Amino acid sequence: MIKTFLQKCKKLKDEEAKLRELLEIKIPETLESVGLKELKLTSGKKISIVDELAFNISEKNKPNCMKWLRDNDFDSIIKNVVSAQFAKGEDSKALQVYRELLAKGFNANDEQISESIFYLVDGPDGIVTEWTKWDLTSLGKVWRVEFNMAGTNDNGYGFSQPAYFAYDDVAVQFQGEKVFK
Repeated sequence: MIKTFLQKCKKLKDEEAKLRELLEIKIPETLESVGLKELKLTSGKKISIVDELAFNISEKNKPNCMKWLRDNDFDSIIKNVVSAQFAKGEDSKALQVYRELLAKGFNANDEQISESIFYLVDGPDGIVTEWTKWDLTSLGKVWRVEFNMAGTNDNGYGFSQPAYFAYDDVAVQFQGEKVFK
């Protein structure tokens, strides 16, 4: 039974390698050989050649590689995964985990006049996983907006979760102008 399982695992691994070769080498080479960067199908789907780099670093080499990336200003390509484990009896603590994004509004004298909070994580079931609108009109008339992150995960040295977020499709209204969406 174990031998059959191992044979099936090997067969699956071989099939994955064939698929990877097809997707990452054969299709891109074929498209490139006929001068195409993209192929649109009648279904509306498309196949595109995208420059993408992926690699793995062994745990043994990870500290040196990460140091080199940071020292050479390539830290923007580093991906970190942070998780928190709670012991038995700490369920109430797990439910209180949050990560918030704080927007502060400042006037022309650089004085904070307002703020708005958006929760990226609010307990185990309150995790934002897709683009979500955050209406900042509650900040009022501001000269600038500053963003800051905070959360409950503190490892003794400060906030211990990835402190980044993305925003897109920002609409700004200047006094006397109409907003178009």
